[in-house]
Amino acid sequence: MTSIPRTYVLKSQCSDLLKAAVRSCSTGSEAEIVLRASDFSEKLAELAQLNASALDALEITSKPTVSILNDPSLIHYAWISDAPTEVEQQLVRTISSPLARKFWPLGGIWLEYADAIQPFLENKPATVKEITAKGAQKYWVPHVRYLHARTPQAVEAAKVEAAALFVKRQSDKRFVDWVGLDGDGSVPVSFDVRIYSAEKRRQLIRPDE
Repeated sequence: MTSIPRTYVLKSQCSDLLKAAVRSCSTGSEAEIVLRASDFSEKLAELAQLNASALDALEITSKPTVSILNDPSLIHYAWISDAPTEVEQQLVRTISSPLARKFWPLGGIWLEYADAIQPFLENKPATVKEITAKGAQKYWVPHVRYLHARTPQAVEAAKVEAAALFVKRQSDKRFVDWVGLDGDGSVPVSFDVRIYSAEKRRQLIRPDE
């Protein structure tokens, strides 16, 4: 019987903790308190370190021996929990790695999402193009636009768009939030964890960076 990679176990555990916090709390600040009272940060740090080590090995051999998690949603785990810079950098590196994407491709909106993270953190000009999203992926288009935004006007426009789709998503019975972070028509949530955590991180980015 093949054992489940430790990173997958840790991601599942982190997801369960974050999902519980998002579903039980009415605000992001309340969710932060819940997460701080758990071992969420420790689990995320171990996940990031193991993931980075797996990428190190892949870059040497170009042959994967263990799965690498390059889900761009993981960056929000770091942002909402005020993860140390090292953890954030390890996650960004695996999310952005072309080699990781070669073996674990990102499709649809998630490729756009992943490509927006590094420029956002570095406050570099973003190449904004029209985003075409199919089906439920439309719900994350505003989040990509938020990460691309470099002016107060663009930031506010993305937040307004995200807020409108957030309300729609919470009543959408056809959409199933399998991850449990975004809410759906069956199990709605009270706040947008992606915008909340990205707002927290944006406040730490200096305009001249």
